[in-house]
Amino acid sequence: MRHLKTVIFFVFFLLILNLEIYTQIIRVTPDRFADIIADSSIQKLDVRTEVEYEIIGHIKGFIQINGNSKNFEKKVLQTLNPNLPVAVYCMSGHRSTNACKKLERIGFKKIYELDGGIIQWIAIGGKIE
Repeated sequence: MRHLKTVIFFVFFLLILNLEIYTQIIRVTPDRFADIIADSSIQKLDVRTEVEYEIIGHIKGFIQINGNSKNFEKKVLQTLNPNLPVAVYCMSGHRSTNACKKLERIGFKKIYELDGGIIQWIAIGGKIE
């Protein structure tokens, strides 16, 4: 019986450890994304260029940091907290996938990625400003 308790404790410990180590990059539909970003504790990141952000428009409350810029990681760490969840999008989903990998590398643990980018957001009637 004592051996069984030790095994159970060890397995439980490994499960907890796995939850703390691994990043969750969760690709979500525009409808689900809308629900997620309604939570004020979620950080919001648009990884398109400044021109796209200003001319095409952006989802309200999102900050813009170009995901392809050489100092992307530095700017993100100066602006966002890696210990808090972050919602990310780009134009169509390609750049946000790359940005999510960079966010993972610099320590972000929970990342929500908008599937299809702002194009899909607009297609379902999502508001931009």
